[in-house]
Amino acid sequence: MSAVGVVAQAASDLVDGHLLYRPCVVCHAPQAWGSPDGEIPSLAGQQKRYLEKQLGLFRSGARGDTAMEVVTAHPKTADHADFAALAAYCLR
Repeated sequence: MSAVGVVAQAASDLVDGHLLYRPCVVCHAPQAWGSPDGEIPSLAGQQKRYLEKQLGLFRSGARGDTAMEVVTAHPKTADHADFAALAAYCLR
């Protein structure tokens, strides 16, 4: 992929990630900081691959959390490309 393609993909990930992150704001806060007490984890500052992996684990049921299992089962966040876009957005 050319440098232009990489930049275009990154821009697309941020736009797509912004749209995908909308329901996440309810728990993880607008800037992805999570809750002050730490019960809802911060997504900001995490590694992109880590976030993608965790979303996949919730999707598969290998990691349990009712809210996250519901979120990752939704058709708008159902595949790895969505997880990658969402993770990229959280790292902006």
